Amino acid sequence: MKSETRYEKRQEGRAIQFSSAIISLAGLWLITNEARPTVGLTLLGIAGVLSMLFGSMTVSVDHEALRFHFGWGLIRKRIAFCDLRSWHVVKCHWIYGYGIRHYGKGWMYRVSGNQVVELHLVGSRQLRLGTAEPYALCAALAAALPQADLDSASL
Repeated sequence: MKSETRYEKRQEGRAIQFSSAIISLAGLWLITNEARPTVGLTLLGIAGVLSMLFGSMTVSVDHEALRFHFGWGLIRKRIAFCDLRSWHVVKCHWIYGYGIRHYGKGWMYRVSGNQVVELHLVGSRQLRLGTAEPYALCAALAAALPQADLDSASL
């Protein structure tokens, strides 16, 4: 039986895309104006890798797990529902950064926006997951986990 996706949202990483564009322009400038093609090509390569790895993030919920991946999918994670205890939406200031970060209580995966879904996992672990639709993600998790306590999910 094919798994039915209950939720899937791709979010563009505007900060990473902007940074990659600036790095690309610097690389092009170094190649053309400063006669430093090696440094310029290196910068273009870095910008390309950043865009491919962190230019977007896709979050999905199906009948067995919460999944997410960055960019083309080289960096991905799966959280089985048996590892998930509760979740709620929290504000996350831009100063905490984007990409993959340790924020004190756990790990954060985010490419854009100022709201994340904070997941409480087995063993007192936490994970913050960025999405363009945090309340829709919470609703999808609640629908996928009928045994979940909706009060703890903060819906």
